[in-house]
Parts: sequence; structure tokens; C-alpha cells
Amino acid sequence: MTPSRTVGELMRGFSTAMSVLLVATGVSMLLMTRHGRILERPQAVLALALPLGLLALAALRFPRAPDRAHVRRHGGLRGDAARLPPMGCTGPADVIRMVTMAANSRVTIAAHALAWLELARRRGKPWLTSDEVAASVNTNPVILRRSLGDLRAAGLVKARRGSGAGFALARPAEEITMLDVWNAVSAEPLLALHNSEPNLECPVGAGIRPELTDVYDEATEAFRASLSRRTIASMLERILK
Repeated sequence: MTPSRTVGELMRGFSTAMSVLLVATGVSMLLMTRHGRILERPQAVLALALPLGLLALAALRFPRAPDRAHVRRHGGLRGDAARLPPMGCTGPADVIRMVTMAANSRVTIAAHALAWLELARRRGKPWLTSDEVAASVNTNPVILRRSLGDLRAAGLVKARRGSGAGFALARPAEEITMLDVWNAVSAEPLLALHNSEPNLECPVGAGIRPELTDVYDEATEAFRASLSRRTIASMLERILK
């Protein structure tokens, strides 16, 4: 049993116990009120107990990521596919983790997805579902589909519906650079200035923005030049060594 599955089962067990306890408390208070044993401010307690019970019941139905076992069997892929780690979304903490990952690692997720699509193509399976790609990235398919959507809009992947639905590279991996990936999924600048205008009456506040702009432009130019020299194909070759 994996740690993530163990934690998930413990959370569901706790949610079950909390649901039963809170609902039973609410029912008991209603019966006691009807038989003349009025508690002090029972409405306030019920107002707290019943919503908590509903929240605990909702936690039981918290969506989990789909089983990844089918990925190990698809298209004859073996080796790294057979060793994919299990993952699951077991509670609110996982949602926070996924949102943070989506905000901070969009380029990494996109590059991983493209490399996996290229490896699958080389092994005779050019089309993969979002679940199959998410299994390699070890992230929730919802986040992965957002990344694939950005890549599709940029012309780096293509999608098809119906029988054999999935995603595939839209052009050769040798022609997809990391700069292409960066431009596709990262709408924010590499380095940003203040969110609000600094104090212009301060000598530093009045002059820091033009200076930082020059520094950031130089750094961004070097960063983009480095990304343009790496392709998905060349990275995959290094990965497989």
C-alpha cells in the first residue's frame, strides 16, 4: 500500500466518523428539543453541526485521480511506463499542491508532456490520452489538460476526438525548442517590476524601475537564448542515456 493511498484511506475513514457523529448530534438535539429538554441555544449548535456534517460527507466524494494501471499496458510501452509512481488526489491539501504546481511549474509540466509524447511516438503510439500523459508527469489530468490546451493553441500538439482520441505532437520534436514551450505556457514575464508604483519622492523609488528594467531585459534575453538552443528531441536523448 502506497503512502498516498494510506493517507487517503485514513482521511476517508475520519470523514466517515465525523459525518456519523455530527449527524447523530443534530438528530439527538432535535429529539431532545421535541421532548421538552431544551438545550441552551440549540439552534446555534445545529447551525454549526449540520454544515460540518455536510462538509464531511462532501469530503467522502472528493474526486480522486484515475487509476494509472492502464498506462502500464497501453501501446506496448514498457520500462519507464511500468515504473510510473501511483498518484491520487485525496484531500484539500492535494488541491493546494496542484494549484501551486500549476502556477510555478507550467513550463516543466509542458516540457515533460512533450517529451513523453515523443517517446510514445518512437515506440509506436503517437496518440496518448491526457490521463496517460498525466500518469508520467504524476499530476492531476485537469492540470495536464490545461497545459496541453496551451500547447495546442501554440501549434505544438494536436488533438483528435472520437475513437482513438488523444494528443500527439503537431511537429517534429527536433523543431520544438524550450523557448517555444516557454512562449506557449508562460504568459508572465520572467522578472517583473513592482505591482504598484514606488514612492517617487524617494530617490531609490524614483530611479529603480528603469535600472531594473535594463537588468531584467538583459537577463531575459540570455534566458531566452539558452532555451532556444534546446529542443524536445535533444533533451529526450539526454534523458534516455
